Amino acid sequence: MLLVHPKKMSLQIMQAQFLIPAAAALGYGILFATVITLMLTPSLLMIQNDVKQLINKVKCRMKADNSPLELA
Repeated sequence: MLLVHPKKMSLQIMQAQFLIPAAAALGYGILFATVITLMLTPSLLMIQNDVKQLINKVKCRMKADNSPLELA
């Protein structure tokens, strides 16, 4: 992937000078959103699932420990 620094881009038209930082901001924003979407979100969902499973295991163990003893 090729990243171009905004200072390296040159536009000669004065009215279009605002496009340089706007294009750079959009490009970096898309890059940031891609990383968030493809890496961070699935990781957080997996962590959430692991925590839920851990809580369920602890609840089951506590329920088993608190069960009354049956006398035969």
